[in-house]
Formats: sequence, structure tokens, C-alpha cells
Amino acid sequence: MRPHRRALLGALPGLALSACGQGSAGAPAMIGPAPPLKDAAHFPVGTCLMTPELSDPRFLDLARRHFNQITPEWEMKMERVLAEDGTFRFEAADSIADFCRRGGMALHGTTLVWYAQDPPAFKRIIDDRARFENGLRNYALAVMGRYRGLARGWDVLNEAVAEDGYGYRGGIWEQALGPDYARLAFEFAHEADPGAVLFFND
Repeated sequence: MRPHRRALLGALPGLALSACGQGSAGAPAMIGPAPPLKDAAHFPVGTCLMTPELSDPRFLDLARRHFNQITPEWEMKMERVLAEDGTFRFEAADSIADFCRRGGMALHGTTLVWYAQDPPAFKRIIDDRARFENGLRNYALAVMGRYRGLARGWDVLNEAVAEDGYGYRGGIWEQALGPDYARLAFEFAHEADPGAVLFFND
């Protein structure tokens, strides 16, 4: 059975950073409360977050105490952001971004292009390479540009490599743009936010 994320968040810091010793009478003596995880590292320490958890104060307290970076679970993926008619839906992503701003936390954006997602707005223009390429550029500029300065990094491509390690998995991106789609995605991402660290997540 999958443990609840809040339970893990609450338990792991204690397991990792607290210890008990023997008191003078031989009884266990706790050293003290575990310090925040983020204070024990010289690099960003993050967790993922879904919008329903924004209404859970206990989860949010744990997130603020132990982490300094947030990755949205689904809220910045194309299937949530891009509507069927090609308009953008930023409400869910904005709510997580606002939580990061209020808490002084960095944001890690994910994902710009995922092979498994084939939104109708792009499927309609799959046979028009120029429109498809321009659509991908506009999407990157709109989405990454919206969180520029807050997002420290972005997963530009997600799970693109084929299972056998040769070539790409396919999907509408490769159908429309060929293997160039990977290069183009990174070029458009860099144009949208030159200061973000760009990742190929596989």
C-alpha cells in the first residue's frame, strides 16, 4: 500500500537527522527535534505538491519547514495547461507558484514536452510543420515566460528515449517535427527563460 506523502514528510526528517542516546541512568534520551532538511544541505531540497494539498495546513507546514523548492505534480503539464481550443489554463499552476512566492521557495517546472501527451490543439495541426513548430515555440514562451524568475529549472523533455535505448518513443512531436523536436524544445525553452536550468528527464 502506498504511504501518504504527508506521513512520509513527517517521518523522514526524524529518521534521517535525529538520534537518541543513553542518559546517565541508562534510559534513552532524545537529542532534540530534528532540524529542517533544507538546513542540512548545500543544494535545493524539494518535494512535489498537488493543488488539493494547498488546503491541508499540516502538509503545508511540513513543506515550508523542510523544503525550499516545489515541483508541481501535474499542474504545469500540458494536459492541464493547454485547453482543447488552444487557450491556456493557469489557475492550478498559479496557485502553486503563489505558494512558492509567499514562502520564499523556488519552483521547478515540469514538463514542457512529454511524449505521451497529445493535446487536441496540436493534433489538429500535426500535418503543418510550420504551424506546429510555431505552436510549440509559443507554448514555451507563454508557459515558461509566465514563471520566469521564479522557476529555477524546467524539465523540457520527459521520458523521450525509447524503451530499447534507440531513438525516441514517438508521439505527435516526432511525427510532426521529426527527431528535431528535442533540439527545438530546448531552443524554445532557453529563449523563454535563459536563466533556467534545463533538464532532459528520463
